[in-house]
Amino acid sequence: MKLVMSFWSKPWLENLKAGRTEWEYPALMLQSVALSLGMAKKFFPKTELITDSYGEKLFCEKMGLKFDNVINAMDDYRHFTPAIWAASKIVSHSLQREPYLHMDNDVFFSKRMPEEKMSKDLIVQSRELIIDKGENGSVESNVLRYSLNSLPNLPKALKNEALKFKTQKSLNCGVVGGHNVDFMNYYSNYVLGILSDERNRDAFDKAKMDPNAKHWVLNVFVEQYILAVLAKQNNIKYTPLIKRYSDGKKIGFSHFIWKTKISHGYRISTACATRYPNEYIKSLHSEPISIGVEKQENPKRPLRVGILSHSLNAGGIGTWIDLLLRNCPKEKIEFKGIFVVPSPLGPLPSLSNQVIVDRLIKNCKVISSKTRDGKQSDGVETSEIIENSFEDCDVLIGWGVN
Repeated sequence: MKLVMSFWSKPWLENLKAGRTEWEYPALMLQSVALSLGMAKKFFPKTELITDSYGEKLFCEKMGLKFDNVINAMDDYRHFTPAIWAASKIVSHSLQREPYLHMDNDVFFSKRMPEEKMSKDLIVQSRELIIDKGENGSVESNVLRYSLNSLPNLPKALKNEALKFKTQKSLNCGVVGGHNVDFMNYYSNYVLGILSDERNRDAFDKAKMDPNAKHWVLNVFVEQYILAVLAKQNNIKYTPLIKRYSDGKKIGFSHFIWKTKISHGYRISTACATRYPNEYIKSLHSEPISIGVEKQENPKRPLRVGILSHSLNAGGIGTWIDLLLRNCPKEKIEFKGIFVVPSPLGPLPSLSNQVIVDRLIKNCKVISSKTRDGKQSDGVETSEIIENSFEDCDVLIGWGVN
């Protein structure tokens, strides 16, 4: 089965310019894509990126990410409003001709997904319910009412289904695809037909400009609700990868949505730095600001990186730090030092630059030493030490420490 990812630069760049993004800083999104792709490649023989010319330059040229196939299909949809941020996913489905799975750039596979699920006609992340709260309910709770009132030109059969105003199914598309490629082509072309209507596209823009509206609701409607309706009308059985988010841990699946990108951002950054150091360092040089987005007057401070290790010579740590310090300008990243557990520093690493060796030693902080029972000599648990280290660092990379 082929793995598909997608990226449309138009909404991404617009949100960056407006200071409106769910990522804490731009490089974190790039690190997430690198980590997501790298982990998934272990389980999928082919990979494909659906993007635009800007996205190909950002991910393939600047970041050096390797996809088996790259299609700049979104160059043909410049007339679409960036308010339709789900557009690249919809377009991706229309281009598929073999079994595939599309995943968002904040989805991570640590295990091979169960074959009994991956062999099905229609695979989705999970089922969600759209519960109507009545005319006085909030926009978020009234996806159907709000969408029907906002989108002026919808197919009659779809409108009649939505007008039932009862609890209905929506299919979460954090991952979506399957073996019934003809159905996914039909679904995507159906949605693109709706989005090709200029009046409907204008509705997205109006929703985005209205401070009391939620234009993301319209994206949920066209991407997730319509998929559920068409599956029902065409007797296509869907297979959820998980029933609830807590189930993901059992099968090695994670999806960091909305605000969890901020609360788990350090995990994404740390994992990328540890597993894919070259891509991590390139992400710090490849922020969209450097290839087309106006620079902010008050740029954020450098990313503070620290390393937790038991030795200055553990598993190539010296080489990694050498690479880090050679390639990262001070305005992008600040090396806060190594936090060593236990106290013996061990043999010094052999690095190419003595200045870097001196700086590495200077920035080494011995934070504890272990006793025979595995606890710290001062009675503080390792987890507490790590938490305290985050006071000095934005990213703490564990190297050879359990």
